Amino acid sequence: MLDVLHITDVHLLPDAGARLVNVDTQRCLEAVLDQALADGRPDALVATGDIAQEGRADVYARFLDTVRSRYDGPLLCTPGNHDLLAPMRDAGLPMQDLEFDHWRIVALDSHADESLASVVPAEKLAELSARVGDRRTLLVTHHHLLPVQCPWLDGDRIAGADVHAWLAASTAVRAVVFGHVHQIVEARLGNVRLMGSPSTCFQFLPRSARFTLDTLPPGFRRIRLYDDGSIVSAVIRGRPFSDPPAIQSDHT
Repeated sequence: MLDVLHITDVHLLPDAGARLVNVDTQRCLEAVLDQALADGRPDALVATGDIAQEGRADVYARFLDTVRSRYDGPLLCTPGNHDLLAPMRDAGLPMQDLEFDHWRIVALDSHADESLASVVPAEKLAELSARVGDRRTLLVTHHHLLPVQCPWLDGDRIAGADVHAWLAASTAVRAVVFGHVHQIVEARLGNVRLMGSPSTCFQFLPRSARFTLDTLPPGFRRIRLYDDGSIVSAVIRGRPFSDPPAIQSDHT
């Protein structure tokens, strides 16, 4: 059995003590990691994008230091729409696929620098297909694949017919875990299980017509990948906010 910890949408700011929509994102990350790792050391940790609110190497380095001060195991990071790829690489964030005895964890980079929407061109899909091969795979990415009934988010989803057809036909990819939507998602695309996880900081209100914050606390997802191919997953929430998230400026 493989135990995977999923965190997403960290939104670290250049100033470690700064707040985004009234939320201290650095402190939230620390609290989420402390809570998650108190439940036991996972076999892998995946962080699926929007690691930084502003894509700077020093912010990514702080993220890596925060994680590595608590967890020294296999780590896989994927970029989100707020991230910039070159600074992530400069900071040494690990972005290589992870190999285990019975499972492979493979990253799909759905982002493009300076773009909110997902970008998965044909050549990227072909390269991904070659990496997946016929091994049992958990695919990790930033953007969601199916509508979540939030029009202001759904325009950013991975909507290409080629991606959907490839996933639906895949016998290797058993599940996709993603972020971006700052809420829990449980769905299926063919036989592929789709799992969206809450942010480590602030959440978006489900089924909201326009940008709306929820009052739910930060969270993370634990995924157990069994040797027989079965999957068990649960989302865990942290403590409620003492001061709720609030729109202060156009950061999102």
